[in-house]
Amino acid sequence: MRGLPQKQNARRADKIKLCGHLRRYKKIVKKTYIISDELTYISKIKAERNTAQDTLKEIYSVLGLEETGDTTELLDYLKNHIDTKQ
Repeated sequence: MRGLPQKQNARRADKIKLCGHLRRYKKIVKKTYIISDELTYISKIKAERNTAQDTLKEIYSVLGLEETGDTTELLDYLKNHIDTKQ
């Protein structure tokens, strides 16, 4: 037996090469999808954080308190306000 003809060997080599490329591209697409998913999640968290910060700024302005970044003043104000209502 002499082995496969040259043309069939070439086809087999091309097929093996193609499968290698496809595996590589599959990994790239999978990683890209994961990164995209993570970026979407991060941007969603940032948007929620911005909304919460805007809400907190609005609360400070409505109550007439100075926004210092420390919420203890706000909590004290709310506790005193709640205690006086009861």
